[in-house]
Amino acid sequence: MPLFSRLRADHLVLEFARRGYDELEAFRDLNPNIGLGLGVVDIKDNEIESPDLIARRLENAARVLGRTACGISIPIAASGCSSAV
Repeated sequence: MPLFSRLRADHLVLEFARRGYDELEAFRDLNPNIGLGLGVVDIKDNEIESPDLIARRLENAARVLGRTACGISIPIAASGCSSAV
């Protein structure tokens, strides 16, 4: 994680819906000044994911990362969040 934490970036946006969440724990040590945007909706699949499935993915990410999510009281990104979900 030291490489990502040294980046001159406000946010990292990563796709996790398709690849799974096994690597998510590694981002716990990310510099807290860098927002983390997680892709929890699989845009490469024609199946419509249920709101419950998406909520479980967000809750899992918040639990693993120990952070909260934008607009759902569980943001992963610390800034630039919209209040609407």
